[in-house]
Amino acid sequence: MPPADPLHGRERQESRLARWLVLPAVGTIVLVALFPLSWTVWESLHLHDLRMPWLGRPFVGADNYIEALGNPRFWSALGHTVFFATVTVGLELMLGLGFALAMNRAFRGRGPVRAAILIPWAIPTVVAGLLWRFMFDGQGGIVNAVLVGIGVLDQARVWFIHPQSAWVPVILADVWKTTPFVALLILAGLQNIDASLYEAARIDGASAWRQFRHVTLPLLKPA
Repeated sequence: MPPADPLHGRERQESRLARWLVLPAVGTIVLVALFPLSWTVWESLHLHDLRMPWLGRPFVGADNYIEALGNPRFWSALGHTVFFATVTVGLELMLGLGFALAMNRAFRGRGPVRAAILIPWAIPTVVAGLLWRFMFDGQGGIVNAVLVGIGVLDQARVWFIHPQSAWVPVILADVWKTTPFVALLILAGLQNIDASLYEAARIDGASAWRQFRHVTLPLLKPA
């Protein structure tokens, strides 16, 4: 019988230890993500009436989904969601990329600049929401004061009453809040790019735009 390989046994022990170390994270994901999602799907297959809880929760299958698909308000809400996601994600990617490229350069005071850019992301969402609500207040908001003062608006506007104008503060607030996080992710990807690739591209005569297009963007895709 051949002797046991100590290296193979050590690898098995490390693999077993890794599974135990990962188990709490997996359990947390199951509790906070998979279980609520599964419960939501299960609940959507039943009928609920909070006004008459004594009726129970009878199983109705896909009736709730069929009713939602036939409701014009559902499609209106879906369209608004798609529009909001498209605009905000597009702006956050462009602005986040610009901030990340700026923060990736070596310049005096780079540390404080990075910290300042990340402040909106660190502010709690509730606080940020109240801040933007006060800024766009129809009576004493600073946005109305500035726009009226420079002549863009003839009079103060109540932003949150009109469906079209309400998009402005909502989109701006989300972009202001999320762009620093996007910039942080992109910055991490930029710092993983080997500087020798840019040096080789410069030696080959590549312009700054070609370096960005053929070196930076392809290597940022995993980020």
